[in-house]
Amino acid sequence: CQFTHYRRRFIRNPTYHPLIMARNAQNLIDVATNLLLTNETEHSTGLKNLLYEAKIPSGQRSMLIALVNGAFKEKDQLFAVADEEGLMDALPAGSSTSKRDLVELQCVLYEALLGSRRVRGTSSIVTLVKGRKADLQKVLASRRKRGATNKYVPKIQMPRYCRVNHLLCTNEEAQKHVESYGYKFSSPSPSTTDNTISPSAYCAVWDPVVPGLFALPAGTSMHGDELVDSGAIVLQDRSSCLTALALSPPSTANVIDTCSAPGNKTMMVASMMGSNATGSVSAFERSHRRYLTLSRRIDEQGGSGFVKPVERDFMDVDVSTEFQDVTHILIDPSCSGSGLVASYGAGTKVELGEDENEIHATNGVDDDAVLGLAHAQTELILHAMKLPSASVVAYSTCSIHRTENEDVVLSVLNSNSDWECVEAVPKWPHRGMEADEFKSFSKKVIRADYDKDSTNGFFVARFEKKAVKEKEEEKEEEKEEEKE
Repeated sequence: CQFTHYRRRFIRNPTYHPLIMARNAQNLIDVATNLLLTNETEHSTGLKNLLYEAKIPSGQRSMLIALVNGAFKEKDQLFAVADEEGLMDALPAGSSTSKRDLVELQCVLYEALLGSRRVRGTSSIVTLVKGRKADLQKVLASRRKRGATNKYVPKIQMPRYCRVNHLLCTNEEAQKHVESYGYKFSSPSPSTTDNTISPSAYCAVWDPVVPGLFALPAGTSMHGDELVDSGAIVLQDRSSCLTALALSPPSTANVIDTCSAPGNKTMMVASMMGSNATGSVSAFERSHRRYLTLSRRIDEQGGSGFVKPVERDFMDVDVSTEFQDVTHILIDPSCSGSGLVASYGAGTKVELGEDENEIHATNGVDDDAVLGLAHAQTELILHAMKLPSASVVAYSTCSIHRTENEDVVLSVLNSNSDWECVEAVPKWPHRGMEADEFKSFSKKVIRADYDKDSTNGFFVARFEKKAVKEKEEEKEEEKEEEKE
């Protein structure tokens, strides 16, 4: 009967054959193992970029993201369970000294105990874990009961955010395409109190604050969609859109994105400027691997006309002789990533490529590490402000630490009196941390978090050069006088 059951399924769809399913599962484990190994040995690359670059069938990408992030987050717990159960002593000869076998074990343990709860594959590690799965589950339950292991925490489920790339597609075209799947769109008005978005089944919601962004129900997979694959629709978290929105350069602007890869914020800037823009965008990336990713994304999303990738560290720019005509600068630098509430959670369906900067996950607050990041962030902003034609700087982090956010803004303002902090994204209701030392700008910067805004933790500030702002105000006054 069992053979007949599988035979019928196999005739309808060959991928249901148990041998093929086992090979596919092993391929997923192998790719996850290689990514985690590379992440440990090549820290400059970043796990999210490795996930974006991974060559895997589109139907398995969400499973890969869940597996890699879950195994990464739960590493200590998984090996503690394996050690207590005795599995570590039962590993095949050589595995105790083989780094790759241990990382594969980490992935298989995650799937068996915390992920899909299935153990599929063809390797000796899979066979070993499969035979001890029941005992491993008992040890995990025992550890939870005595408080040695954290109890199950429901996974954070965010809406699937999609941004329309106006270089290749209109809102109307994107809506018609998504409606062909059976979704119905709604367009709520901005609210000063409720900024959450929670689409129900087969409903899509246009973002009331971010133009061209819409949300689908949590868990919706858009991988393999023709408009996503063509770059016309971009999978990008809501918070990740706020930096470009804060910058809002005109079509005539000359823009620099100082830390670009893999390029979603860069290309959102280009999309806002439009296909007929007379300005330019220079996208800096110092890592060769991420530069290649950035270049590919620029081409895929229709930016090759006026978006130029630059393989270089922005801090090496000679501001007295280079990029003298740059007016707008986007700065989303390396940060602690402390605001990414879902990025390391298993099964969240959150696209890691939505946040471009290199994340230095601290697994708690490492004061020295965060202070070091804040110093580098401040220096980057001050360096950008030295460009002679610079008039606007948008700064952001996916951090919740004041050290990387309000403290950086305060340090910049104290170091350069020619610039001021002005209101960023006026329609966004949630503002900065209220403290006496921040009172001059706390209502001008913005913060985002999951509970209030249905997105990752984020911070954005907009700086403007005073002389430029004064000239613009004088022009406005002259226009008003002429009208009178």
